[in-house]
Amino acid sequence: MERSPRILVLGATGLVGAAVVERLKADASVQVVAAARDVVKASALGVPVVHLDLDRIDTFAPALQAVDR
Repeated sequence: MERSPRILVLGATGLVGAAVVERLKADASVQVVAAARDVVKASALGVPVVHLDLDRIDTFAPALQAVDR
């Protein structure tokens, strides 16, 4: 059985990002992962969260692990 694609949403705690997370959560054909600077704040989204700070390149590789899109 093929696993559903994991989609990383940047800025998941922002106005647009949070709306994208909610829309993707309703789609059973994908797995959504929230990327945020503040992982505590993002944990309220109800999806897996990864730390990603666009000002810190060292956070990119760990955040992108096992993400398909």
